[in-house]
Amino acid sequence: MSTRSTTHFVEHDLRAIVYRHHDGYPRGHGADLWRFLTHVQGYCTDTRFGDAPYLASKLVVWLAHQYAFTYRRDEGVLAPRPSHPLDFLSVGIVQADPGDIEYRYVVDCGHRDEQGFPTVTGWDLNEDRPLPLVRYRQWAVSLPLTDPWALPGSLWDVEGMAPDLPAGVLP
Repeated sequence: MSTRSTTHFVEHDLRAIVYRHHDGYPRGHGADLWRFLTHVQGYCTDTRFGDAPYLASKLVVWLAHQYAFTYRRDEGVLAPRPSHPLDFLSVGIVQADPGDIEYRYVVDCGHRDEQGFPTVTGWDLNEDRPLPLVRYRQWAVSLPLTDPWALPGSLWDVEGMAPDLPAGVLP
């Protein structure tokens, strides 16, 4: 079963919602969200950190690049092969949260943190509790920037999955 999530980009009365079909848990999408923001800050001359619809669009493009793969059997092994950039599934724009999401993330484009990033919060909807995202932010900003468009596939192919850090390891 997939772990679904949404990311709400908010700015005053504007809201843009990005749906992710799988890996929506903090170690997946929580870490990816911070990696995305560090890439936007490192590669874009105009980050659009204060513009909810544009920043949400950038996330869709960033995730779609990672998901544009087809799977073929090579010698009995299911292997990913890069496909056309429009040949992706698993991410899209929605008007409201679907009923089956487990995690909700909010990127507040109207407020910035001490490093200039929009503030990010997360919520576990099953347990009705906030998510400890700070450790994934620290992990993401500590990695060297790697150009996602130069990679043969997903960022995780090169950088590895975000560590499953126990609470308290990072402040």
